[in-house]
Amino acid sequence: MIRGPTIDLACEHRYGHQDHEGKTRVMLYLQFDGASLPRNVGGNRSDRYRVSNGDEGHLSFGPYTAVEAGRYVAGFYIRRIGEPCSGAIDMDVSADGFEILAIRRMKHFELFEDIATFVSLSFVLEQKADRAEVRLFVEKNVLIEVEELVIFSADQRIWGAK
Repeated sequence: MIRGPTIDLACEHRYGHQDHEGKTRVMLYLQFDGASLPRNVGGNRSDRYRVSNGDEGHLSFGPYTAVEAGRYVAGFYIRRIGEPCSGAIDMDVSADGFEILAIRRMKHFELFEDIATFVSLSFVLEQKADRAEVRLFVEKNVLIEVEELVIFSADQRIWGAK
């Protein structure tokens, strides 16, 4: 059995919801402080934020959590530190360590310096994942702070006629 690190969950909500077809769906909202997730580069501040240090690598990965089949959004609240540079931030979502479900690239200069930007990805799980992971990779000289990671169900946000 592969085990990931223990990660502090700041907030978790799982609740049942009946869709327009009468099926009960489990809705999910997970929230993790930036400093609670594993990392290969950067450091943590006392306010629970993760901060890059200009090194290239994974600033955040994990949380290795079980997620039921469905539509989801995963996103980091990220703030740019200092002057914009041409470097990039790559975000991806994978399931059970194999399948990459979504990828996004964002340039450092696209982030705000005065408020956190919600950098997100939508993804679909066709079947339950035992170890869902969201990774944030920073290129060399990219300076950012990560406030938190959130993962939430998107199914309840679909509007349709009965």
